[in-house]
Amino acid sequence: MHVFEFYRQELYPLAQEAKRNLPGLLRVEREVRALSLPQGHIILDLETTGLEPEVDEIVSYGIVAGSRAWVVIRLNAQEEDLIEELKRDLEEFKGSTIWAFYSEFEWKWLVEKVGGEFLQENGLRVDDLKQMRGRLTEIVPYDFGDPFDGSRIPGLWRNWQDRASLGSIAGIIHHNMADILREAFLWALLENGAFGGRVNEV
Repeated sequence: MHVFEFYRQELYPLAQEAKRNLPGLLRVEREVRALSLPQGHIILDLETTGLEPEVDEIVSYGIVAGSRAWVVIRLNAQEEDLIEELKRDLEEFKGSTIWAFYSEFEWKWLVEKVGGEFLQENGLRVDDLKQMRGRLTEIVPYDFGDPFDGSRIPGLWRNWQDRASLGSIAGIIHHNMADILREAFLWALLENGAFGGRVNEV
């Protein structure tokens, strides 16, 4: 579904029904019938206002676990509320490997925002999906109707804060969902021997 269809079909009716009194956090979930990650493995992707967790903030996060994919985004909530929700999600997957395309980025943010002690207590580690040169969209060239790249997220978030632009929120959700689906399919390719090795061997 293209981002504008997503806006018209899902987000705008929600806003109309609530007369724009939207919830603090919004969770959008999909079933991914084409693949299923085994227990002990999840995909995580963070969308942020910048590159430095000491001064920037998390806007949304996406997770793939089993055959489920979901995105949680802040609407009328503070970053701390989103982080608490992320912790609750991660606690369901104690002892799991978190896969990310740029694992150093996700790890840095998780340590700063979620906390190294939390990760250690829950036996969570982050591993890298990036086994070859190129951007994620070049390696897994499926756009899932996503018209944006990650560099647009800070601007879309500002549009939401400054103008209450529901289209911007839809764009962030759609991009986050597209990224975790691309990463999940990349995980499956690697697990099945693409690029010269299995995931659990890299």
